[in-house]
Amino acid sequence: MDPAERRVICKVPEARELSLTATGQRRVVPVEAPGGGGGGGGGGGLPAPPEEALPPLASLTRAAPSPLLPHHLLEVLYGYCYVVRQYGSGGGWTAGGGGSAAAAAAALLALTDVLAGPSSQRRRPRPRRRPHPAAVARGGGGGGREGAVAIAAKEEEEDEDEEGAPALRLPHSAAEACLHVMERACCPPLGTSQDRPLAVAVLRDVVTVMGNGRSSMLLALADARRLVLAAAAEVTAAAEPGPAVAARTAGAGGGPGAGRGAGSLHQHARHRADAAAEDAAAAAAAAAAAGRAERGVLAVAERKLWFLLSWANELKPEQVDEACAAVAAEWAVQQASVAAGGAPVGGLGGGEVEAGAGGAPRPGEVRVR
Repeated sequence: MDPAERRVICKVPEARELSLTATGQRRVVPVEAPGGGGGGGGGGGLPAPPEEALPPLASLTRAAPSPLLPHHLLEVLYGYCYVVRQYGSGGGWTAGGGGSAAAAAAALLALTDVLAGPSSQRRRPRPRRRPHPAAVARGGGGGGREGAVAIAAKEEEEDEDEEGAPALRLPHSAAEACLHVMERACCPPLGTSQDRPLAVAVLRDVVTVMGNGRSSMLLALADARRLVLAAAAEVTAAAEPGPAVAARTAGAGGGPGAGRGAGSLHQHARHRADAAAEDAAAAAAAAAAAGRAERGVLAVAERKLWFLLSWANELKPEQVDEACAAVAAEWAVQQASVAAGGAPVGGLGGGEVEAGAGGAPRPGEVRVR
């Protein structure tokens, strides 16, 4: 699909009029066409609402909701809107350049640490240093709720600070959340400093999704969760050894007396076959370990999305309006800078900070020359 033809959820007119039940379900279930071509989404090109009834938040946690959750929601919605622009939505994740749900989910997780678990020990690279490749670490037990990927969290080993503590970047304000996600959208592996107009446009998408109200946010979060589950299924399928690898591993070494009485040529061929089988088994084991670690990361993300769904479902309209207004204010600042030809936010792309026309740059904005 051409990127210009993809419709972001917030741009579909029906998004504002859509109304869901108190548990996040459709009020009216569309009748599928005789040819089987309708009813899959939320209507009018919207993604489908949650398939399961959303539980009360009190059944998931006894603690009071953190006042920082609106900022966490902002980062997750930004990641979702970014992925929709780049990869599509509603199950059409293969439309993007990555060609898979796993690639789309990787982009979502790269944009925010909100979906990472405390046990995953994700560490961000220090400024101006090349990050070390993520290494596979421990596994463990998974959640028991249906729909969750029952694999434990992965431990990503990247750069550590001087004390060796994890450096998760969780926002404490709307401005901080906007800077976090826009900075990552304009840095490798997702983009470059030239992608700032796109990053600001995605922020506008978030404003509209939130402005459309509770139902629109639930559709976005449910679709993001659906993406994570689809990515986990892809990773599981990719980790299964192929028939050729299994056959080579099972046939390693030959039968009893194989090569007995044969010359050195036959013995050499047998050793080569054994070595090839061992290599194939080692590669399969490494792939399985990497798959378990990746499924662990996705399992944590899925559980957090489920929590956010239940929390957002109980938000009052005035709470949604307040959060939307904070994001809209940040978008206005960044859009004005883009329109004026300003350079990347938050020091993206390096360079020297340059004062604006009126002296010092606005809060959260720097101009780079």
